[in-house]
Formats: sequence, C-alpha cells, structure tokens
Amino acid sequence: MSKKTYLMFFSLMFFSVFVSAEEKKERGLGKPPDETDITTPLPYQKSILTNSFRSGITYTISSSGTYILTKSTSFVGGSGQIININSDDVILDLAGQSITNDTTANINGIEIQSGKSNITIKDGVIRGITGAGIVVGAGCKNVKIKNVTVDNCDKGGIDFQGTAGNSVSDCELINTGAINCDGSALSAGTATFGLKLNQCETVRIADSFFNKNVVNSDNETYYRASYGVYMGTTTGCHFDNSEAIGNKGVTAAGFYVCSNSLACGFSECLAAANTGTETLPDTQGHGMGFGVENSAGILFENCTALANIATTTAYGFYIATSTANEITNCKANRQKTILANSDNAGTGNAHGIYLGGGKHNLVQNCEARGNIGGSNANFFGTGIMLGAEQGIGESSTEISSCRACANDCDGGTGIGIYISSDGPAITVSENKIYSNLTFGLKDANTYSTALAFKNICFGHGSIDNYNISYDGTSFVPISKVISALSNSGGVDSEAPVFQNISLYVS
Repeated sequence: MSKKTYLMFFSLMFFSVFVSAEEKKERGLGKPPDETDITTPLPYQKSILTNSFRSGITYTISSSGTYILTKSTSFVGGSGQIININSDDVILDLAGQSITNDTTANINGIEIQSGKSNITIKDGVIRGITGAGIVVGAGCKNVKIKNVTVDNCDKGGIDFQGTAGNSVSDCELINTGAINCDGSALSAGTATFGLKLNQCETVRIADSFFNKNVVNSDNETYYRASYGVYMGTTTGCHFDNSEAIGNKGVTAAGFYVCSNSLACGFSECLAAANTGTETLPDTQGHGMGFGVENSAGILFENCTALANIATTTAYGFYIATSTANEITNCKANRQKTILANSDNAGTGNAHGIYLGGGKHNLVQNCEARGNIGGSNANFFGTGIMLGAEQGIGESSTEISSCRACANDCDGGTGIGIYISSDGPAITVSENKIYSNLTFGLKDANTYSTALAFKNICFGHGSIDNYNISYDGTSFVPISKVISALSNSGGVDSEAPVFQNISLYVS
C-alpha cells in the first residue's frame, strides 16, 4: 500500500469513528443514565407506539428499560389506565408530548403498580383525564416525577396511595404540578386535590405547583373540599419553593397536613387565594393557606400565606390539636371573609396565624398584617390568635419577636394578638403590635395566666394597647399605665407581666 493510499484509508477510518461517536452522543447512548433519573443500568430503550391508544388498549410496561412517547395522543374507550407500569427500573420519557382520554369515565393517566421501585416519569403533560393523572401504588420506592404537568383531571392530580404498613417512600417531585383538577368524578364528600400523599415517608417536593384545583358546581350539594396538597399519616416529607394558589371548595387549603403526620417541613412556599365558600347554612366555608391538624413536628420557614378567603373563617396558618410545630420567619397577610359569590365583606373571622388545642408550638419572627374579619359585630380580624379546639385551649406555646399590625374588621373587632382561650404556660414576648383596629394584645380570660413581657404596643387608643386581666375584675391593668413607657407587674403586683411598653399620643 502506497503512503498516499495509507493516509486516505486512515483518514476515512478516523472520520467514520468520529461520526459514529457523535451519533451515539445524539442518541443518548454510550453514557451513564442521569443520576436524578435512576441508578440501575437499563437494558434497552423502546418507543411507545400510540396506535393502540385509539382503540382503548392500555400500554403495559412489564420489563425494565427506557420508554419514550413518540407523539401526543388521546385514549379512546377502554378502562383502567392509559399507561401501566408493572416493572422495576423504568424511565418513562414523555418527551414533551401529552396524553389525554375521551369522555370514558374513570381512566387514570399513568399508574405505577404496588411495590415497584426505581421509576422515573418525566417531561410531558397529562391532560383531560377522567380519572387521576398519576397514581403511585402502595409500597412503591424511589419514584421520581420531573417536569410533568397534570391538568384538568376528574379524580385529582397526583395520588400517592400508601397504606398502613406499606407506605410509599423515598420519592421526589421536581418542577412538577397539578392544576385545574375539579373532582367531578369523585363520590359525594370526597375532596379533590392537586397532590395527595397518603401513608408516605421521605418524599421531597421542590419547585412545584398545585394551583386552581376547584371543585365543580355541585360542591355545596356534596360538601366537597379542595386541597392543593393533602398529606395524611405522612412522615419526613419536605416542600421547597413550591406553591398552592387558587384552590377552591366548601373547605379549601393550599397545603393541608393531618392524621398523625410527623416531622414534615415547608420552606419558601406560597399559599395564596385559596377559597372556602358556600351558601348553605352550615359551618363549612373555611379557607386556609397552610393547615395542620392532629400532627406533630411540622415546620414552616420563610413561607407566605396571602389573601386566603372564606365565607366562614379564613386562615393564613391553621394549627389545631397539634404538638411541637414551628412557624418561623413567615408572613400571614390579608386573609379575609367574603359573602358567597361576592367580593363584599362576609360575616366570619379572619386570622393570620391561628393555634388552638395544641401544645409546645412556636411562632417566631413572623409578620401578621392586614387580616380582615367580617361585617358582623361578633366577629374578629386578628394577626395571631390562640384559641380552643374541642374545648381545649392552647398550652405551653410561645409567640415571640413577631409583628402584628393593621388587622381590621368591617363590623367587629380587630386585634393584633388575641388569647381567646386560656391554657397554661403561654408566653408572648418581644413583639411589635401596632395600628390594629381595636386592641393590641388582648386576653379574653378573666384570670389570665399568660406571661407577657418586653412587648411594644401602640396605636390603639388610650386604654386598648393591652387588654388583660389578672385580678378577675379589670381587663385593662397594663394600658392604664400610660404616663410611664414601661411597667413592672402592671396594676396587680403579682401579674406575670413586665417590661412592656405602651405608647399613646392623645
């Protein structure tokens, strides 16, 4: 072989190898899987052909691998689910496409069967499903859902169906959301939801959204609630930088934690404009940003509850019959009550932060501003309220270093910090309380046991900066100390009140 011929042969071989490597790179071959998808090597890649969907035939994944949806499609007729994952170690890549179904009832979008592990669903839209968008069965582990939007599903958005002794665990939702799920296919009294975590452990949700899940027009007949996120008997789950906005039902919440959930956290989350509304003569019509009931160790940090609305009672944060929860560096502003089907002032209560019937709770470095109660003289608009649940007052709870201001009521009483039902060991310290409609710090108990110290209170008239009684007769022992800027024991020398400041300009 001549030197010239040898050089030409070598060049062609090099070019062939180079092109082959580029082709492999474009096809995603010859490199390890994305570590956020799955750690187990996958044996093959397969395209999902969608012709069968038009005949209502479920696509079942029964072996490990990467499955790619080739185009957007509609599922016609059939039953059960559109895509059924019945194997471990699966990546389902929706590839920017969408799946939907016709009007055939109770069709779920994607189901992961019980006990499966190492499943990733990513990059697509599930829209207009007559069942739930995504269902994760009991006992599943290491399920990751990334860059997926579930939209307008009749039985809720994303449903993690853990059971007692068979929880769903070690999962992630990243940049994923559920919107416009109306619950129209649910039975009477069953709530709709964007995301439901039932019997789950260590699920992390980040940069996600659960908005405008609004029950359909029969919500009053069937008393159907709506939740952006519902968490029941769930442990060690955490939300980062996520939102729940505009969810609406007879009772509505952005994020709702209940049923002995434990050690869950929310950081940098927003719950806004969630609305509980009805016209029936009932005690429903509650709207809240963040709700916690019968749970413990739920932490909120740098979260915002804004403009949540109700016909009966509106809450920014609602913590009831729960223990050792913390709300720190949060904002609870502009909750209000309205009349049903109207923006006019309602006849209920509005609370920025409410705690009742629990113990060992902490509210620290928070702002509760501009919460507005209804037009009836018996109602309240409060920044922070300690109340009673099931006849039990809050106890061993601390409110410190907070700002409670500009809380109002269209016809009733506006209060900065309100202790309505006395429990032992309540501490209210180093708060700034100002410019509320009626009272700054009010304790409604005839013989208060609350410890109030180093608070600064002003802008409520000459006698209503503080409204507390320790002697059973007078409800204003502190505020009568107008000439001095601080007090040591108030009027009653045995009162647990000291170094509070009451400012009044006549």
